Amino acid sequence: MKSGQVVWLVLGTLGVAVPAAAQTFPSKTITIVSPAPAGGVTDIIGRALAQRFSKAFGQQAVVENKPGANNQLAAEYIVNSVPDGHTLFIAPDGTFVANPSLYPKLPYDPYKSFTPISGLMIINHGLILSKGFAPNTVAELIALAKQKPGEINYGTYGIGSSGHLNMVLLETMAGLKLQARSYRSAACTVRRLRVHVSSTNADAVPVRSEACHIGSRYVNWFATRFWNRYASSESLVTMRVSEIEYEP
Repeated sequence: MKSGQVVWLVLGTLGVAVPAAAQTFPSKTITIVSPAPAGGVTDIIGRALAQRFSKAFGQQAVVENKPGANNQLAAEYIVNSVPDGHTLFIAPDGTFVANPSLYPKLPYDPYKSFTPISGLMIINHGLILSKGFAPNTVAELIALAKQKPGEINYGTYGIGSSGHLNMVLLETMAGLKLQARSYRSAACTVRRLRVHVSSTNADAVPVRSEACHIGSRYVNWFATRFWNRYASSESLVTMRVSEIEYEP
């Protein structure tokens, strides 16, 4: 199955303290930790969950944003929180899959520090360029990048993030040399599209706003990372349909 970045809901398990009266859970405010700043994918998911939890449990639920270090700051916050089930972590899969290979020392154990609760969503990715940028197809982008090695910038939401790794894969497969520019979040990269080429989350904004970016006067959405086209844009090709056999 071809899939994108998976987002999980997890909780810390180190030294788990089981409440004496489990039936009273939740007994205090539920904190949902997002590794993205306000407006990011996990922030939006967290606020939707907080509303549902508050309604279902009759207890306040809030979102705390802990962006930075490719999800490590949020993960460390969870690990150091009281393990009573009241602090939850919305965690992109790279927190547990990519980070152990990218960083020699992590402030958490990706295998033992957390208990998965549920998968929440799969995030599609897209290749987005500003409308002022010359290429009109992926082939033209590759050709230009080969003519100007190291001169074309692209925005990502952090070194080692899924967007960064996707672009590194594209560089490797197409024989390119591009320059990465890191921002705090996928939403920040979208705001810089007037001057940058960017590999970013298609769902960095609410799904309902997706078509606004596809048809925006500021950006050209060249291709998705999925093999299936977006239902909202039949003209938007996949990287498979495009000029290279690219499969993140």
